[in-house]
This record gives sequence, structure tokens and C-alpha cells, in this order.
Amino acid sequence: MKLEAIILDYDQTLVNSLKRFYQTLNDCLSFFKLSTISYDLFLELYTRDMLNVLIPANVNKSEFWSFFLSTFEKSPLIFSSLMPKAKEILQELKRIGLKIGVITGRLTSQDKLKNELVYFGIYRFIDALATRLAAGGEFSPKTKMRTLCIVMARLKVKPEKCAVVGDYHEDMIAARELGALPIGVLSGLMSSESLKKAGARFIINDISELPLLIKQYIELKLEANEASF
Repeated sequence: MKLEAIILDYDQTLVNSLKRFYQTLNDCLSFFKLSTISYDLFLELYTRDMLNVLIPANVNKSEFWSFFLSTFEKSPLIFSSLMPKAKEILQELKRIGLKIGVITGRLTSQDKLKNELVYFGIYRFIDALATRLAAGGEFSPKTKMRTLCIVMARLKVKPEKCAVVGDYHEDMIAARELGALPIGVLSGLMSSESLKKAGARFIINDISELPLLIKQYIELKLEANEASF
């Protein structure tokens, strides 16, 4: 299979922003006059995709998470860090000959995302970006798909020539439905079972395993229906 591009989710795939997420979540809980939580409880609920249990019935969940996303954009970048060896990995993917795109489900502008990539020293490797805001900003299963379509158009590649790497089931569903190659990464703390159920063709622990996987896939050394790596 000839791959021409790889599209990576941003948070928890390229950048570890769990501490930034946790700090913002507690700020939002306080703003809504709800109880804050410990980091251990946050990790437990985040891993199980159960953070909504923190929001009582009298608080609109969409309103809460919209406020969270807008607050997140104002939080300090010092709470985030680049995934280990991310620069070297991106450089290797470029050496293989792939175009590289980045997407995020955050309500941020393309300029803001670009500035973060510059801050982390990886913008020079990126050929196209798109954010939830560029895709309309709605909280809809189709929004991630639209975000991917925007990046694919900017990269000038068809979905079947793309690999999509993400840590969340939404990424895998969107990639699968578009006909791209879905690759799940466990650095976002979702289980491999959840990612496989959402459509992940391959599962890797973190992006350090990505170049080898891509090389072997291109060389047809992996079975087309392989579910793990």
C-alpha cells in the first residue's frame, strides 16, 4: 500500500498535555462551583472516558466542555511537554517521504496551534494543520472527520493514501469511515480494546514505534488485517 501522508492528533499523541488538562479541569470545576478532584482520580476517570460523571445534571455538559476548551487555550504551555523523541520521529517520517499533517479537537485557531508547534520546535516538519474550530467547532462525531478532510485537502492526498494516528476512539472512527489507515496510540491512556473496537488497524504504545510500523506497512511485511503491532 502506497502511503503518501500521515496525520497525527496533537494532544496525547505528539504532546503530553495531561497536566494542563487536569489543571484546566479543576479551574472549570471551581468556576461552576463543583468539587475539584485529585490527579489520581482524574487519571482514573480520564482513562475510563468517564469525566462526565463530575458534571451534575443541573449543569449543561456541552456548556461545561465548551468553557473548558476556551479556558484550556488560556492555560500556560509549561504544563505540556513534547512526547519523547518526537522531533526525531517526525524527521524520520519526512525522510521516508511522507507529508505530515496535525489535527486537534481543541477550539483553537490555526495560528495558535502553529505557535505551539513553533514553541515545541516541530513546526518545520508539518505540512498542514486543522483544528476543531476550522471544522465548525461543533461537538459532533462528524467534526473530527471534517477536520481530517480539511488536512487531507491541504496535503492534496486521498484518504486511502493516509495514515491517521490518534489516542482517542473518535480519531479511529473518523479515519475508518474515511477509508484511511487508523493507527491507535496508547499514550492517551485509552485501552487497546477501545481503540480496536473503534477501528484501529494497528496499536502502538507511543509514537516512537511509528516509523518502524510505517516502514513495515509500506513494504507489505504486515498483514492487511493486523490488529496490533
